Amino acid sequence: MFNDPQRIRVSRQDLYDKVWSEPMTKLAQEYGISDVALAKICRKLDIPYPGRGYWRRKQNGKVVKQLPLPLNSDPAKQFATIHRRFQPQPVEELSATIKERIQSEMAAEQKIEVLDRLVSPHRLLKGRMTELRSPKVDNYGAIWSGGLRQLNLRVSPTSLQRALCIMNTLLNALELRGHQFILQEGAKSSLRVCIDGESIHFGLEEKFRRIDHPDRNNDRLRPWQTSTLHVFADRRAISQNR
Repeated sequence: MFNDPQRIRVSRQDLYDKVWSEPMTKLAQEYGISDVALAKICRKLDIPYPGRGYWRRKQNGKVVKQLPLPLNSDPAKQFATIHRRFQPQPVEELSATIKERIQSEMAAEQKIEVLDRLVSPHRLLKGRMTELRSPKVDNYGAIWSGGLRQLNLRVSPTSLQRALCIMNTLLNALELRGHQFILQEGAKSSLRVCIDGESIHFGLEEKFRRIDHPDRNNDRLRPWQTSTLHVFADRRAISQNR
């Protein structure tokens, strides 16, 4: 691999090896570009890369499959010149305390499992169960009422029970670890958790995409379709495919 301060020339084989050795977000930082831009380069060179959840499954000891690099004799797809957009940020060394906590969380007994049904609702959920019996939905078919909005929950009625199970598990797990919740009363979403003195906004939402139904004139059919439940912390953190 040849590089200068602003340009990095990398071969197709080298880039393939790298994207399967570390997460795209981390590798993109080293190249000084976004992970979206790096993924575009991989697609241009016909390089397969790990999908969503690959590194998490691998970290948890699950069997993961590395896709082989397909043969490609096109001269235009043997190298890529990456133009650095920003300088990589130096990686701060983790303290011994943080390393110990990370190791503790990786232990088998610390594994967080989501039950199939809601058992012993957390106090933040328990007080809002009555409004879920006949929920109102918005134009996308998402439940977005006052109590759920305060808890940063935005899901469809068909996903509600699963969403409650996920949120209940998350609330209990955070509380078990000694973290405190901050919930400001009002219509605006305001659920946060305080971890090591830092207030983190988090919640769960379902991604929606609108599609045109073949029978557009049938008012009884909804023109939307759901896709994925996402648990987010500030931006996005982890997701669970349905």
